[in-house]
Amino acid sequence: RTLRAIECGIGVVPGTADGRKAGSGVSVQRSFERPGVSGDAASTVPRLGVGAFTALAAGYFLSYLFNSTSAVIAHDLRADFGLTPERLGLIGAAHFLFFAAAQIPVGVLIDRYGVGLVQSALLLLAGIGSALFSIADHWLLLLAGRAMVGVGVSGALLSGLKVIVQTVPADRVALASGMLVAMGTLGAVAATAPLAWILEAVGWRGAFAGLAIASLALALCIGCIIAP
Repeated sequence: RTLRAIECGIGVVPGTADGRKAGSGVSVQRSFERPGVSGDAASTVPRLGVGAFTALAAGYFLSYLFNSTSAVIAHDLRADFGLTPERLGLIGAAHFLFFAAAQIPVGVLIDRYGVGLVQSALLLLAGIGSALFSIADHWLLLLAGRAMVGVGVSGALLSGLKVIVQTVPADRVALASGMLVAMGTLGAVAATAPLAWILEAVGWRGAFAGLAIASLALALCIGCIIAP
């Protein structure tokens, strides 16, 4: 029921005659007009469908999952590569360093080229990085794979929020944003006992190969669902 509520289009704020929020002097409707569109066409704003929201939330879920894997796989990496604590820490830090460094450039790219193109390209990069990590035979390849994944998942939250503020009615933006964050945070939960069970079943290489496939599939899904 909540997802159906989010699907509602943006119109004039209830209780106002011209789309201006009482006492604010700001036209809510105007803030959602498409560039280059005026008149009646400007009020025709695309709605956020369940499929699009689910795809974006899945991207944020993967982002949180990737962000939280370091501690769970640390023992296996030490055993397989004989890593020193310094190198192990560097591999984990590479993910977050590149994740943080990409935030502003990714934001600019999303504003310029749109969520569908940018987020699908980023998830493609994350999938390639995860695949590289899964087949690595040297710690530098582990480092490179984690860095690529860090960049690849850096736009998940930005993409979700961008689409939400463009397609969800103003009085439901906080609700939709909260749902996005809640679904994404489940990725951190999945990186605890569930990931440990997967590691026992298929090993860390198999787990990251699976994450690579999931990232590539989601990249294709978002590229098809999210319109330019």
